[in-house]
Amino acid sequence: MKILIAPDSFKGSISAIDAAKAIADGWRKVRQNDEITIAPLADGGEGTLDAIAHIHGGTFMPVTVIGPDNRTVDARWLLLADGRAIVELASASGITHMQELDAMKAHTYGFGELLKSAALHPLTREIIATVGGSASTDAGLGALMALGYKFLDENGQAIALGGENLAKIKSIDARDAYLPACSVKVLTDVSNPLLGIKGAAHVFAPQKGASATDIEVLENGLENFTVVTSGDIKVAGSGAAGGTAFGLATLWGAKIESGATYLFDLLEIENEIKNADLIITGEGALDSQSWDGKVIGALADITERNVSQLWAIVGSDKSVQKNPQLTQVISLSDLAGSAEEAIANPRHWLERAGEEAALLF
Repeated sequence: MKILIAPDSFKGSISAIDAAKAIADGWRKVRQNDEITIAPLADGGEGTLDAIAHIHGGTFMPVTVIGPDNRTVDARWLLLADGRAIVELASASGITHMQELDAMKAHTYGFGELLKSAALHPLTREIIATVGGSASTDAGLGALMALGYKFLDENGQAIALGGENLAKIKSIDARDAYLPACSVKVLTDVSNPLLGIKGAAHVFAPQKGASATDIEVLENGLENFTVVTSGDIKVAGSGAAGGTAFGLATLWGAKIESGATYLFDLLEIENEIKNADLIITGEGALDSQSWDGKVIGALADITERNVSQLWAIVGSDKSVQKNPQLTQVISLSDLAGSAEEAIANPRHWLERAGEEAALLF
């Protein structure tokens, strides 16, 4: 039998490639004769660079940047042979770089430093910005500051970093802004709008440490930002990364696209699916958001077209209603007895889950 093991990363715990290897090792303990293909996946969040480099190679470009909580971060972007620069927000401004969650003060300045580094490289022909896994709700304010934009308050003074300051913006000084000479795409891992009950503040800010009061402050700030910038709030995915997709689309000319759709094409995953008898995917948590622009949801659509079986190994299963295309779910938290144990020893429990899956198949 042909088995395709194609997980996303387990955020902050284990990379997609290491997760895939662990699952494969467990599977082989039970079914040694199956043909196993490993294909680490990503939807634009943490691990995107590694998943792309696994297939296409490329050159990693290291850049030391200011992280989302103002500590320095050793980030990187990936230059492919065809001139595409893959710039991952999570590498510079991701939530895993926060010592403590701070939804109001966290920012994307380091991501902007990465974007500028890629834009200035002489071999860059197109910038592909992936914006999953963010720590902030600042509408890309920090990134745009790093790119030379100045955001001014009612007294004409520059505002400070952080989503808490969005409501103070009254005007924008773009005289020193650096505009890219190439096209820019922003790949989002969600389709949420910028504003409203399904928007960046209400849906994602709580995951970044926001209280109910913080959510209202951030929502008002995001709304003010749309007024000052006159941006299009109707674009699907504009709420991704705390509104960073909106900010880059509005002021830096970026085009917003589905990360899973673009990256699955880049990673050539559909050809692998066509040849597989079983696809095993995985991610940190299976929940309602898994079906909205994430790896598992995108795989469910592809496997349905190809009449393939889809199973998932996840850190925890929080889903209320599953996609009927997903026929088996194995939870590491259940296997390990607790989420804490599963997070502490992900490789061991992923290998155990691989064994369990092979026994069930």
